[in-house]
Amino acid sequence: MRTEKNDLRSLYSKSIIKRMLIQLLEQKPLNKISVAELCKACRINRGTFYNHFFDINDVYESVENDFFEEIQKRLDSQSVFALNADFFSYLMHFFFETPVLSRLSAMNISDSEFITRIRVMIRNKVAKDMAKENIVADKEKLDGLFGYVIGGCTHLIFRWATTRVEEDIPKVAKQCAKYTAQLVSTLPLRKKG
Repeated sequence: MRTEKNDLRSLYSKSIIKRMLIQLLEQKPLNKISVAELCKACRINRGTFYNHFFDINDVYESVENDFFEEIQKRLDSQSVFALNADFFSYLMHFFFETPVLSRLSAMNISDSEFITRIRVMIRNKVAKDMAKENIVADKEKLDGLFGYVIGGCTHLIFRWATTRVEEDIPKVAKQCAKYTAQLVSTLPLRKKG
């Protein structure tokens, strides 16, 4: 049974399990990794594993949540009105530094729950930033435009994630910023009051 311990030893054990899963994912798909194999790679016993996680999928979900939280922090540090090439480049460098998760996300872009979570997070960020600025837009138009912008940028970024050529980051970031600015400029925005 999994327990929620937060002492240093438990935190270390969780960290090593997640780190080793990422290393194993570089060699084979998730469904080909067993608990026994992961425990051997971590040099821990199965009891230690089960103190922290239910199964391999639980470990992967924890790794994915860590990845998601980092994207959330990076997104929260920016205004949606500054979704420029620097922002997209910043986000893409994070993906570059985390190759396994960016590659896995890119492989399942159309049906990935993770990608859906990112899209919802960005959608909520847009709404929050618009409210802060007292900006009003036609909800139906905003939703349509939002879906188009996010879908397009997500596609460009995750298409890049399959190749992960660092030199391509500025080019893709500029494309995302350009398309976003062009589309947002077509939206009739007005200040409240």
